[in-house]
Amino acid sequence: MSDRDERIAAIMARLDVEAAMAREGLRDIDHGVIGANGEPTGELYQPRKDATHWAGEVIIRHFSDSTPARARAILGRWKKEGLLVEQTFWERPAARIAAAAHHQWKEVLRSGRA
Repeated sequence: MSDRDERIAAIMARLDVEAAMAREGLRDIDHGVIGANGEPTGELYQPRKDATHWAGEVIIRHFSDSTPARARAILGRWKKEGLLVEQTFWERPAARIAAAAHHQWKEVLRSGRA
């Protein structure tokens, strides 16, 4: 068993959660949102419950007895233990890139460099 697996097992024992289900939940959160076609969307799960893709939904899906409050507690513990890390990201990277490219193109046209 790896060091990370041992840490997961110890944390989950304190939360009364099976380590195997925890590993699956962490893996799914790590992979990000999967679209209806079964392919990654490029979007990540988010820590806030009011977010578009709340990470707690993954926990609720993996742990049948989980409630939103319990999911919040598990997410908080995983974050505290360093199993989850919050990072800033753009939710829809392709749209942001397209908008930036469009803006740059407008600047080129205005400057006469085209």
